[in-house]
Amino acid sequence: MVFELSLFELLLGAFFCSFATVLIVLFAKRLAHRTQKPKPREARFTAEVRDVLVGTLRNRLQLETCLENKFYHIPASRLSQNDFPVRYVAIYRSNHKFGPDAGISVYGKVSQCSLVPRFKISEIPKNSREMYYRFDIEEWKTLSAPIASRERDFVNIMTTLYLLENSREVPELMLSSREEHILYRKISSCISGESNVRKIPYGTMDILFDGGRISVTQPGKELFACTYADFSKRPAAFFRLMASLSEQGGK
Repeated sequence: MVFELSLFELLLGAFFCSFATVLIVLFAKRLAHRTQKPKPREARFTAEVRDVLVGTLRNRLQLETCLENKFYHIPASRLSQNDFPVRYVAIYRSNHKFGPDAGISVYGKVSQCSLVPRFKISEIPKNSREMYYRFDIEEWKTLSAPIASRERDFVNIMTTLYLLENSREVPELMLSSREEHILYRKISSCISGESNVRKIPYGTMDILFDGGRISVTQPGKELFACTYADFSKRPAAFFRLMASLSEQGGK
């Protein structure tokens, strides 16, 4: 059987074929745009979720009890709502109370968080109605390498899981992102003599090393400077200033 088509029907068919082709091309371009790799960002720090509570202890007995019973507790007054959710807990042993055993070596994932009066924490009895957060832990794990205290004690801090698993010393836990941590390692290598690099480019800025001094510069001007010792003690403050200058374009 042979079908005869009018000129109008032929033109109409050609129109729909062309329209379908245009739709396919547009869809393909949109899909390619969505799946292509993002362009590298300009130099800037991107903060990450700080959901790891690094908590301190009163004594060795508390350490043994918390490890044996898989929990950690802390006064509710020490945490704010901005600190939640807490997904992991790491135990910090202070220089003052643990001496040569100071640092961080164990952490665990939180299975349950409860707000309870202190007297309900029966593992370590205390007749007090002060409100505490109790964090029950699935399992305490050991870090592949302990984090040294570097003679720095604190009450408690929040950090990221990445920093917990990749830091060598406690000051690194105060950093905000992986970018900061990578740059921290580069700077530490320069000031320790492991690296002979005397300049690290960062965005529109340069980080220079000379005579125990770190200076951050732009062409024709020094933005700020600090000693090697100051950087080692307070790297987070150094990077906060770097981030601020990056946002302002180095002004």
